[in-house]
Amino acid sequence: MMKATIFVTVAACWFAEDKKITKQKAFNFLQKNQGIRFLEENWEIEQTLPREQIIEDLTCICNNHIAKAKKKERRVMAS
Repeated sequence: MMKATIFVTVAACWFAEDKKITKQKAFNFLQKNQGIRFLEENWEIEQTLPREQIIEDLTCICNNHIAKAKKKERRVMAS
């Protein structure tokens, strides 16, 4: 579990650097939008990928989560 924790931390820092936001904001964003969960569940595979691919994967996961949440919100508002 320690290796997974270290990897998640490093990946969140890379995400922060790439998106030019603070590490705290990056972690909060990833936590809110399923990025941390994705990393925890897939760290053994993700750790073998280049940094750019990890950041791209996190971006896709979070964007998909945001889109699903907005779609669900629209359905609730319409009912």
